[in-house]
Amino acid sequence: MVCLSIKTFAQNKLFIGPIYQYGYSSFFGKSDMDMTSGQAAPDFSLKSSFGTGIKIEHLLNEKWGWNTFLIWQQMGAKFDEATCDCPPHYRLNYADLWIGAKYNLNPGKKQSFYINAGVTSNLLLQAYRVNSYESVIISDDIKPFDFGTFAALGFAFKLWDKDILQASLFYTGGFRNLFSGILEMNSVYGKNMYTGIQFSYMIGITKKVTN
Repeated sequence: MVCLSIKTFAQNKLFIGPIYQYGYSSFFGKSDMDMTSGQAAPDFSLKSSFGTGIKIEHLLNEKWGWNTFLIWQQMGAKFDEATCDCPPHYRLNYADLWIGAKYNLNPGKKQSFYINAGVTSNLLLQAYRVNSYESVIISDDIKPFDFGTFAALGFAFKLWDKDILQASLFYTGGFRNLFSGILEMNSVYGKNMYTGIQFSYMIGITKKVTN
């Protein structure tokens, strides 16, 4: 029985599958000018956001593994709702690459919890300022590249001894002020933040083992 368990794990240590995530994004932080001058930074509120892509996961052993996410991701933020009745918002479309380490909290179980953490890189595809009557492209005023970190707490459920259904709560935060051009000259400042829930169906890639 022990040999059979070891053999099964060795056969199914590589997984790949689609992911979908939904949550809320916004901008955070203050510029040095805001902090030294005492002026208030622009306030942003949460905007609903979503993403979809592919996840690849490789298990090194029953506890540790690593994973890679390739995601088309929409993020952004709304302007402060106190400024107008129908606040406009920024909509930023990114191609994301996440790379992280995974740690299983209770390995060997059919249902298990895990922690996932790592780094993110974000390539800007298009940026818009959207209001009730128009959508304006502002890609020249948004930095083309961002990077940051992510962390997640997830639940995994094994299916048919080969596939895994996963759901996790996650948070990502960027390191850079994403504004450039005229917006940066006007002291507009903000770093990407995004939190939500992610679903993935991971298909086990079986490797045949000969005795």
